[in-house]
Amino acid sequence: MTGRTRNQALLRPRTGLHWALLGLAAGLLYAFLGFLATEPLSWWPFAPLSLLPLFAIALVGSRAPRRTSWRVAAGVWVGSLPLWVITHAWISGVSPVGFVPGMLLQGSWAGLFVLLACSALRSRQEPLGIAMTLALVWSFVEIFRGSILFGGYAWLLVGHPMIEAAWIARSGAVVGAYGVGFALALSMGALISLGGTSERRVNTVVLAVVPWLVLAGLGWLVPGLAEPSGARAAIIQTNVPQDNRIAWSIEDQVAGFDRFASMTRAVGDRADFIVWPETMLPGPPISPQAIAEMKRFGLAYQVDLPDRDRIEATFFADEAIALQQDVGVPMIVGATGVDNLRLSVSPEGLVSQDDDGFYNSAHVFVGGGLAGERYDKLRLTIFGEVLPLVSRWDWLEEKLLLIGAGGMAFDLDAGRAPVWFNLPSRGGTPLRVATPICFEVAYSGVCRRLAGGGGDRIDAFVNLTNDGWFGTSDAGRAMHLKLARWRSLETGIPMVRAANTGISTIIDARGGVVPVAVEHPEGEGTHRTSTGGQTFATRTAAVVIGDVPPRTRSATPFARVGHLFPWLLVLGGLWVLLHGLVTGPRAPRA
Repeated sequence: MTGRTRNQALLRPRTGLHWALLGLAAGLLYAFLGFLATEPLSWWPFAPLSLLPLFAIALVGSRAPRRTSWRVAAGVWVGSLPLWVITHAWISGVSPVGFVPGMLLQGSWAGLFVLLACSALRSRQEPLGIAMTLALVWSFVEIFRGSILFGGYAWLLVGHPMIEAAWIARSGAVVGAYGVGFALALSMGALISLGGTSERRVNTVVLAVVPWLVLAGLGWLVPGLAEPSGARAAIIQTNVPQDNRIAWSIEDQVAGFDRFASMTRAVGDRADFIVWPETMLPGPPISPQAIAEMKRFGLAYQVDLPDRDRIEATFFADEAIALQQDVGVPMIVGATGVDNLRLSVSPEGLVSQDDDGFYNSAHVFVGGGLAGERYDKLRLTIFGEVLPLVSRWDWLEEKLLLIGAGGMAFDLDAGRAPVWFNLPSRGGTPLRVATPICFEVAYSGVCRRLAGGGGDRIDAFVNLTNDGWFGTSDAGRAMHLKLARWRSLETGIPMVRAANTGISTIIDARGGVVPVAVEHPEGEGTHRTSTGGQTFATRTAAVVIGDVPPRTRSATPFARVGHLFPWLLVLGGLWVLLHGLVTGPRAPRA
C-alpha cells in the first residue's frame, strides 16, 4: 500500500453517518473560531483560522465519492448554526417566527461552500490550484450572500475582523472587504494543501505568506490625508427603543421631543452641526410641501397632556424649526419624508391621505427653516423595511408581517436618487456631507456612490441609525459600527455616526474610532461595550461632541473602481466551479 493510499484510508469515514459527523465537527470548529473573531471578543487572528476546518473538510470530501459531499455539507450546515444563532439572538425579539428560517438560511452558507468546493477540488492536485480554488469558491459564496441574494446581507464576512489590524485593513481602501477576505482565504488554502516533498512544503509556505505581504504592501497605494476641515459635530444619542415607529404614543412623542431638545440646547456653540438618529423626529412625515398642506387643512391630534388636549400635526416640525433657530447651527434629523402630500375628508367624515411616496429620510433644518431637499434611503433593509419578493404582493406581505413581525407595516418607498448637503460652518467653507441611513453602511456600493458626491467628493458621511433593533445585544451594535468603519476605510471618508441606543461616535478615514467628548445627562447607565480600542456606554442617553477628521486627499482606489474586484472574484468562482464539473477527477500521481 502506498503512502498516499494509506493516508486516504485513515481520513475516509466508513459510512454516510460518519461523513456527516465529520462535517458537523468541522462546522462546530468553524463556528467556535468565528465567534472568537467577531464581536464582542473581536480577536482578529481567529478570522482567517476559522476557514481552516471548512477548507480541510472540503479537501478531504473532494477525494471521496460524490454522494458523500452532500452528507459532509449537511453536517457543516448544522455545525455552523451556533455562530449565527448566538450572534443574531436579538432577531428573536424582533421576529420570533422569522428567526428560525433566517438562521437556517445563514447557517447554510458554510455548508454550501463545502458542497461547491468538494466539486471544484476534484480536478486539483497542486497546492496553487487547491489554494486558488478554495479562495475563489469562498469569495463566490461570500459575495453571493453578502451582495447578491435578496440584495445582500454582508454580516460576518471573514475580512470584517481585520479592521482591528490596521497594517492589513488599510489594503481595504484598494480591494475592499471582499478583497481582504479573498487574500486571507488564499493563504489558508495554501496551508491546507501543505504536505508532500520538502520542496513542495517550502513552496506552499511561501504561497501562504505572500497574500499577507501583498495586503500589507497595498496599504502604500492609499492616498494621504487632506487638511482637516475644522468642523465639529454634536451627536444626540436619544436612547429611544426600536419600537418607536410602532408603539410610540403621541404623549410619549411630546415628552421625547422635549428631552431631545433639551440635550440639543445643551450643546450651545460647541459644534458646527448637530445630528439626531434615524426616525427620531416624531410626528407625521414631513417636507416643506407637507407642512404647508397640513396647515392648510388644519390637521391636529387629540392628546392627553396636562396643559392641552390638542396639538397641530405640524407641532414637531414647527418645534424643530424653532429649536434650530435657538441653537443657530444646522441640524440633520432622521424623520419620515413624503412627496406631494394630499389631505381630504371622506363622505364618512374621516381624514384620508394620498401621496406620491413615503420614505425613511434625513432632513436638514438650517437658516430657521426646513431645507427643501432631503435624502431618502436608497437601499431598504431586507426583512426590516422590505420583504424580498413578498413585498410585490401587498396582501401576502400584510399577512406575513401580522404573523411574524407584530403587525409592522413595511410601507416605505426606496429613494430615487442620492442627495448631498452643503452645511454652512463658522469657518466659512461649507462641509459637503452624505447621509447613509442605518444598514446602508453594510453596502459598499451605496457608500461608494454617496462618497463621490455627484462629481464633488464629500467631506464626511453622517450616518443616522436606529440600533434599538439589537435589543440587549451590544455585540450587535459593535458589529454594526464595524461595518461603518469599513465603509470609511474603503472610501477614505470620515463618518459621524448617530445611533439612538449607541454606539454614537466619529470614525476617521482609516476606519479608526477617534476620541470624542461624551456627556450623559441621565447618567452613564450600566451597559458598556468595548470595540475599536475604546469602551462605550450603550442604551443610555448621551451627547457626543468631536472634530470631523480629514478625508483622504483624493479618492481611494476602491472608491474609483471598487465594484470591479468583487465581480472578478465572482467570475473566478464560477470558472473554477464549471471547470470542476467539466473535467472531473484526475488520476492521482504516482
